[in-house]
Amino acid sequence: MSIYEDYNFGYNTDIYDNVGSNIFASLAAYSVVASIISIGVSVIIIVALFKIFKRFGKPGWYSLIPFLNMWTLFEIVGLHGWLSLIPFANMICMYIALYKLAKKCGKGTGFAICTIFFAIICLPILAFSKDNNSDNNSDQTPVSTNTENNLDNNTFSNESNINSYNNTEANNLNSDMNNNINNNNF
Repeated sequence: MSIYEDYNFGYNTDIYDNVGSNIFASLAAYSVVASIISIGVSVIIIVALFKIFKRFGKPGWYSLIPFLNMWTLFEIVGLHGWLSLIPFANMICMYIALYKLAKKCGKGTGFAICTIFFAIICLPILAFSKDNNSDNNSDQTPVSTNTENNLDNNTFSNESNINSYNNTEANNLNSDMNNNINNNNF
């Protein structure tokens, strides 16, 4: 018998008997929750990239393959794809690519900066919003599809009136020519 078994010096050591198993249970629960969250985030990012790639004319399944999805995203925004293969440089280029992607989709600078820090929220917005400008020229401002905000609302009606007037003029001219030919009025 040791001195520690005979004398506990007034301390209750029973509370420390299960410390190892309690820590293991806590870590196991934490890792399960963290795994579920990371799988959910990954699925959201993959689906958003799938839609973005299709919008820019690339195969959507490229979003499923690591490094190819980054390569494709870099090419969409005008960066060299091989930058995705260089460690640490690819992280910096990813921030630049997210910024350029938001700008290329017609979003403002504030949204582009938010895309860098909150990609899990902003990429699905870019992927599923209807007003994205997905042409290959990022310098152009996206065209508004809302006709209420369009200053040229009457443009189409004026053009159709002009076209109908021109068609009427042409029909009158044709009928006059036919009348002259039939009446032998040369």
